[in-house]
Amino acid sequence: MTQSQLRTNEAELIKSVCGGEREAFYELVRPYERMIYATAISVVKNPADAEEVAQEAVLKAFSNLSSFRAESKFSTWLVQITYNEVQDAINSLTPSYREVLVLRDVQHLSIRETSTILGISEPNVKTRLHRARLLLRDRLAPGIDGSWIKGQPYRKARAW
Repeated sequence: MTQSQLRTNEAELIKSVCGGEREAFYELVRPYERMIYATAISVVKNPADAEEVAQEAVLKAFSNLSSFRAESKFSTWLVQITYNEVQDAINSLTPSYREVLVLRDVQHLSIRETSTILGISEPNVKTRLHRARLLLRDRLAPGIDGSWIKGQPYRKARAW
């Protein structure tokens, strides 16, 4: 399929989805699944988190498809949504959690190295990292821990 045919096909699929044919969205996104996941994993460096980011990005793209203006390629728009989901979630963490998460999960430093850099104990690094991952999960996939009931808004399960 040529680039022109691909853009025409994408435009038709977008029109179909916006017109109520929700099933057409999968056909629209399917060619970009690997690219979405690769973008997510390049930022979060964790397969489980990357899957959550990718799913959230696809859901956000579906809900905002009518706002796609076709000023760029659909794939570019989709990758930007994916990248923004990860960055927004990481940036939403308080500095003490964000620092540990970045040093351990992005920079791949050891617990000992992270402890030395931050000047905190190794058990504290582990605790902060665990909490940071939970907060990140809550931000990217609210309700995944089973604390919500269908049809009711998400309630934060942890006080911190």
